[in-house]
Amino acid sequence: MNKNLLFVPLAILFTFGYAIAQVPKVSHIYPDAGINTSAVDTKIYGANFQTDPINAVKLVRPGNPDINGTSINVVSEEYLTCSFDLTGDSTGLYDLTVSNSSGKDTLPRCFTVYTPAGSPLVWARTVIDSGPPGSYYIAVGDADGDHEIELYGAKGWSIYQYKWDGMGWSKTTIGAGSDYVIEIALGDVNRDGKIEIYAACLDDTLYMFEWNGVSWIRTPIWASSGGIRGVTIGDADGDGENELYAAARDSIFEFEWNGIAWEWSTVGACSLSFLGFRTAL
Repeated sequence: MNKNLLFVPLAILFTFGYAIAQVPKVSHIYPDAGINTSAVDTKIYGANFQTDPINAVKLVRPGNPDINGTSINVVSEEYLTCSFDLTGDSTGLYDLTVSNSSGKDTLPRCFTVYTPAGSPLVWARTVIDSGPPGSYYIAVGDADGDHEIELYGAKGWSIYQYKWDGMGWSKTTIGAGSDYVIEIALGDVNRDGKIEIYAACLDDTLYMFEWNGVSWIRTPIWASSGGIRGVTIGDADGDGENELYAAARDSIFEFEWNGIAWEWSTVGACSLSFLGFRTAL
């Protein structure tokens, strides 16, 4: 008997086992907030949830106990449900981690725990920033990694961060393009565990702004002679990873980070002469 033949089925089994044992990917949680006096039922979306069963779902915030998901129900490879008991937990932004025997994936700062208001709230208008040039778009999130929510605004050629310090709003310049910034979106598209700012600029360039712990770094992702008019983030192709989508004058494009560089493809074209996003995926 040829002993070398024994290695063939073993190699096949090993390769097959390796192929099906995949780390989960998580792209979205709904709802993305809850109050710390009760439990909240959530829906979590991603990929690789079923082949290697999910064994833990957690909300994680540095310096605080993890909030463990209960009643985990894996509905499909791309979708599960679970409950989080938020009673008595600290308020603020939490990361979401989903684990199986092969590893875990983290969606950074995607869930907010609030405390209920002690009395009925009344809307009041507060001026955060004013004066020319006009503000085209705003977004909220934690792009500097401090686990606090900030406001980000596209105003003229620049992007600004507005942070509440307990008494007033501080304004910090993030960076600028070479023309008006028309729209911004916040999310972790390059899968580095950090939230980035993506900007569509009238200089026909798509930019990424990322905090490195000291300063904001601007990286051009793509330039188009057709004019970029909008940007949004989401998992529209259902692979469990968030992609970046840009609207040009007559087309929509998808951008995906492959670990080395940005790959782009055309989602579709239309006959409109002006196209932009005004809703998130």
